[in-house]
Amino acid sequence: MLLPRLWRKQPWLVLLGVAVGALTVLPFADAGPSLLSGLGTYTRHWRFNGLVYSAMELVFGPMARWVGLLVGALLVFRAVRIHWLPERIALWAGGAFVILSPTVHPWYVLWAWLPALLCGVRSWTLLATMIPLSYLVFLAYDPSTRAWEEQWWLPILTTLPFLVSLAWESVRHGTLPGPWGPGRAETPSPSPSRTGPEA
Repeated sequence: MLLPRLWRKQPWLVLLGVAVGALTVLPFADAGPSLLSGLGTYTRHWRFNGLVYSAMELVFGPMARWVGLLVGALLVFRAVRIHWLPERIALWAGGAFVILSPTVHPWYVLWAWLPALLCGVRSWTLLATMIPLSYLVFLAYDPSTRAWEEQWWLPILTTLPFLVSLAWESVRHGTLPGPWGPGRAETPSPSPSRTGPEA
């Protein structure tokens, strides 16, 4: 979603990103179609530390992943329509991914936290600080069976403070120019008109 904006402003950056991506895939190109099999397994079956996914699954059942994908796509589409600055689009896209995903490892939060720092949305710093505690789940890890269970209290500790903070921040700043709204500062200002007589 950011590519058209970045291409207009800094096409060299897009080309550099494509080149780096191609170089990282090149050593594994001989794997053929099986190169993407892990991604398919991830999207269909993986589940760990989802911020709101458990609640979505209670409501929508097996369709929860598709509902999350649809909601995320709508949020990103709205962000592209009303925002101009790439960091604001990145915040909405990364934020939707982190909040709606069934799997959230601590480093996933970087997708939203970095643009949030640029946009001044502080609640994501709270999540980035607390989310590593989700690995306390390994206290229940059984080496003999390689099995573990997520503890019911961990999401309350790591996620609930962030969601409350994000809701409060969105209500408080929702009507102001900034990452929550389109922001008048994003609209390119017209060239100043000449009011004096031309020489």
